[in-house]
Amino acid sequence: MKKLLIILSSFSLSAQTSFLIVSCSDWQNKTSLTVNDVMSIFLKGVPTSLSRTSFESIVSSAEGAFMHWNNEIFLKYYDVFDHKGFYCNLEDVSTNKSYIKVKITISEINKIQGQFKVDPNGQVISDAIEYKIYQQDKILVDKEDIYVQGDETVKLFISNSNMFSNLFTEWVNDATKDAYDGFYWENKEKGILCLKFKSFANAEDKAWSDLILWSENLERTTIRVHIKPLDKDFLSVSDKYINTNWAKQFSFQINNYNFYKNVKIEILDKKYNFLGGLSVEQNTGIVSAYAWFSNETLNDFYSPRTDVILSISADGIKKATRVLIRINQIKVFDNKNIDNTNYLKVGEESNIQLDKSIKNLKLSSEKSINKNNIIFKNGVATENSIDYTNEKAVNVEGWIYNSDESNYTFDLTGDYTFDFKNNGKFTKKITLKATFVIESFKFDPKRTVDQNWFDVSSNLDDKLSWKWVNKGYVKTLQINTNKENITLKTNTNFIRYSNSWIRFKTNNEDNLQNDLSYDKPSVISEYTNINFSYDLQQFKDKKNVKFSVQSPNFTIFYISINYRS
Repeated sequence: MKKLLIILSSFSLSAQTSFLIVSCSDWQNKTSLTVNDVMSIFLKGVPTSLSRTSFESIVSSAEGAFMHWNNEIFLKYYDVFDHKGFYCNLEDVSTNKSYIKVKITISEINKIQGQFKVDPNGQVISDAIEYKIYQQDKILVDKEDIYVQGDETVKLFISNSNMFSNLFTEWVNDATKDAYDGFYWENKEKGILCLKFKSFANAEDKAWSDLILWSENLERTTIRVHIKPLDKDFLSVSDKYINTNWAKQFSFQINNYNFYKNVKIEILDKKYNFLGGLSVEQNTGIVSAYAWFSNETLNDFYSPRTDVILSISADGIKKATRVLIRINQIKVFDNKNIDNTNYLKVGEESNIQLDKSIKNLKLSSEKSINKNNIIFKNGVATENSIDYTNEKAVNVEGWIYNSDESNYTFDLTGDYTFDFKNNGKFTKKITLKATFVIESFKFDPKRTVDQNWFDVSSNLDDKLSWKWVNKGYVKTLQINTNKENITLKTNTNFIRYSNSWIRFKTNNEDNLQNDLSYDKPSVISEYTNINFSYDLQQFKDKKNVKFSVQSPNFTIFYISINYRS
């Protein structure tokens, strides 16, 4: 269904599509479109006149609509793009039984300081669009044909799963009923249904069956299941590429294991031999081992990776199947990454759990721990190190994102215990590197400043007054004074969320100066002072100093300083 939606969306544009041919040397800096053109392409390719089954179907149609402009229009956000173009952000605002409300924001991608990024000062267009939900009396699935072979689980997307409570299935063909092993919900709210199939010894080239789905209040839907015979050319495995870590147990499954004779597993590089050997469960075909070699000199757990290739063959199989086992550097953090890299958000604390194998962890750096954009929140800190001996996690957050310096690498030391379950365990002192990466604060062209975040004063003028003046979308902070400096007290988050990019734009004649700093202070307060100064005589003559305050993550506002006689 997804492919069909994409094709239909593309087809609806084909009669109106025109192309711009640009030489390779000019491609990076040229585009034939505007934000209004992109919005027009979207509305033509994803018209509101057609009902939709889900937010995902709208995204699929948008992919099809932008197919001919996939080098200029991007639906996926990147910190840095390859060239000039447009970023189209689709947001599922709300969904009910009748409508799906989608917010679309289209922003320019321009060259900024040598890199192509979403331009906070470029053209932006945004709109909220409602689509009627496609109403159907039967269960709606994303595929009407399924091809299976042996032990396998197939995911099915049901777009109207919220319209029923109980689901029932019926396998029609008695001759192939042993191939179907039932179903379960991976996520009913999202409509993800898993159909289970198992090895079927009598499968012929054209074996099949209809699988009927129904519920208490919706009509039946039929899916044709095509049962492919077991492949005689190679063995099928659950995973041909396995990521693991030192001393951890890894496993994969040889599908239909019991239908083959004399299954043989070999390590291609003969110098490698896993401690305890490779084990195979005869009833399931699950192969497992510990990522540790019998030859101690080969256990290089500081290396970024160690690759071992397994060759699996059996009688009657023409070509052996290969499985790559990649052993990554030992991990001290219990995170989702394959190494000791951690990604931090600005203003949001990360509670990075320590791996249970590490004890007496210490983080250190040649530079002062405070001379970076990371806020360390626990542990015993000194000038150049933090001791996490009595901690179960490292609690950190990003202070601010800076494109010139967002990655920080530290030395880690500690006692690491390698546990091989029945084969014993031992502890070893380790030294390795860990990296913390601060992610940019998420761009939102509609984010406005909170006027309660600001206050104004002057150490020279105790009669200074100020107020906000809002005219439509234009917000101005008006200040009355007769002195040559003011202090803008702002919520510190206004600075932190700026990605180290705030601009105060005025005429050079005003000689406006400020002491804005993005450096992490030794003590982080809720508010930060920014001091402004300007030429007093010019201020008296002109009666006003006005400048804009621009930040990529907030809408623009103005500060107008009026001379008080």
